[in-house]
Amino acid sequence: MKILFALSRFPYPLMKGDKLRAFQQIKHISKNHDVYLVAMGEKSDTQHFDKLQDYCESIHLIDVSKIRHGWNLLKGHFSKLPYQVAYFSSEKYLDKVKQIIEDQQIDIVYTQLIRVAENIPFGLKTKYHLDYMDAMSSNIERRFHHSKNYQRRFIKSEKERLKEYEKEIATKFDSLSAISEPDAKVLEKISGKKINIVPNGVNEDFLNFENPSNEKKYDIIFTGNMGYHPNIVAAEYLVNNILPNLLEDYGPIKICLAGTNPASEVKKLASENIEVTGFVEDLRPYLANSKLFVAPLFSGSGLQNKLLESMAMGIPSFTTRLANNALGAEDEKHLIVCNDVMNFSKKIIYLLKNKDEADKIGQGGRQYIKDNFSWETFSDQLELLLKETVERSK
Repeated sequence: MKILFALSRFPYPLMKGDKLRAFQQIKHISKNHDVYLVAMGEKSDTQHFDKLQDYCESIHLIDVSKIRHGWNLLKGHFSKLPYQVAYFSSEKYLDKVKQIIEDQQIDIVYTQLIRVAENIPFGLKTKYHLDYMDAMSSNIERRFHHSKNYQRRFIKSEKERLKEYEKEIATKFDSLSAISEPDAKVLEKISGKKINIVPNGVNEDFLNFENPSNEKKYDIIFTGNMGYHPNIVAAEYLVNNILPNLLEDYGPIKICLAGTNPASEVKKLASENIEVTGFVEDLRPYLANSKLFVAPLFSGSGLQNKLLESMAMGIPSFTTRLANNALGAEDEKHLIVCNDVMNFSKKIIYLLKNKDEADKIGQGGRQYIKDNFSWETFSDQLELLLKETVERSK
């Protein structure tokens, strides 16, 4: 098959979930099919073209100026489009996708996220697949409860726009997918159409990483895009809510907040015992040098790559019921699930004091990921789904 991947961001470096997902899918699907890539990005992204050239027949970067993005948002205010969809709208992108479909006789267009759906030329002689990834309307609805008052009016408006758009856009695609079962169920209720589940996986590099030292620099680590609202809230919760209890009942704690684009709220958390790294080329050494991974995620959606990665490396991991809904791990066997400050604090202290129990949880989590979350397996599922979508027209 000839498959065109239409993305909102160039899928490298692998510092955000959508980039990692797209990169791994392209890498695996290109083994048996011709892949063409169109992505929105900046000129600086061209320095990473070599990371995709072995997998793509062609790569096209659509560079949209900040002025144009701003104008899109202004126009979006007077439309029914979700702001994030309006932001990414581009006639230049749409024209390029149309040209490739017609010139290369593309069998199917794989669109990642609804935010680029306005850039897809429907009605051509091809098939169309949309990877919602997450139910964004639910994601932003949860964000409402963790936002400041002045932000809530905007968030409420965006939630309603997203919900309507998630429903309407489904009618234009021949097949649909999402990362997790909880999100798929929400989207099926909204759209009235079948949502196929294509989960995220974990890199072999995380499963096979060897730490040269047994020394642990950090007691606790939390990773992710530190400019993403759910991660900002989680980092603040860890430092402002959980940490005081740990200091009182355990003693000095060293925390690492590792990830790209730290927001000002995250940067303010830095202190003598709290390291805010910003972007790091490789998270594995930071994870390997940490005793526990703690992700108090009370908003957001989908399957969290950060949890897959920490568990794959055998690090005892903590998260909330919300985040574990997509993961499906067993509490106190594969990881620790907590939903309030006291439980987080008590159980973190217990594992810090009981290394054998911590190691048991860590190895249980590692085996769970190894057995259930393979990029190759899930990319094979996606390949089959795209094949079936194409063949339905024959």
